Amino acid sequence: MGDIVTFGVDGLVYGAPVEWLDGVDTLGAITRLPGAPGYVRGLTNRRGYLLPVLDLSALLGRSPRDSDRPLIVTLKAGPLVAALGVDDAPNIVSIAEEDIRPTTHTPSDLLEGSVVSDAHGEIAILRPEALLRVAIVHE
Repeated sequence: MGDIVTFGVDGLVYGAPVEWLDGVDTLGAITRLPGAPGYVRGLTNRRGYLLPVLDLSALLGRSPRDSDRPLIVTLKAGPLVAALGVDDAPNIVSIAEEDIRPTTHTPSDLLEGSVVSDAHGEIAILRPEALLRVAIVHE
């Protein structure tokens, strides 16, 4: 698989292939969107573009968080782009495809599987394209 960017959300560690990473920023002001699904925190302005900010916990079927997270990790695939609110600054970790196992996290079509790292414990690997498609379909 190669390099992944890892980040913490609610005490769990997630990762995504680094080629999907568009940036890491502190979270600015968010404009709430009435009637949006619970996993959409709202829109923020990043470098002059409106960017949907998603709550990964809610996307994976857990309770949405009541407050915003301090950082955002922006994932991009062509015209599809969204930010995930994260608790911890991202790291880059190298993993081998053969090390990916079924995840013990909430089952979801948004997860590829997981790997165990000496430094990070279990890392749930996201499927960024599936995650971005969910964000766009429900916009």
